Amino acid sequence: MKNLDGCDKTPIYIAFVEKKPVIGKAAMEVYGKEPQFVVYDLIKLCSISSADVTNTNWGFRLSKENEKFFL
Repeated sequence: MKNLDGCDKTPIYIAFVEKKPVIGKAAMEVYGKEPQFVVYDLIKLCSISSADVTNTNWGFRLSKENEKFFL
């Protein structure tokens, strides 16, 4: 099944620059202009158990409060 861009796969990027989140290729384009509003590496984020994991390329921070993680 093809996505709206005509591709078989949708990049796992989510941008929070509008009322509704922007996903996929459009979110990747936002990353080039405003990386602080884009979350990616979601598979990695879902599999970690420590807020100490960071990536210097991320435009976002991961923190932990009351045993819950926040971006």
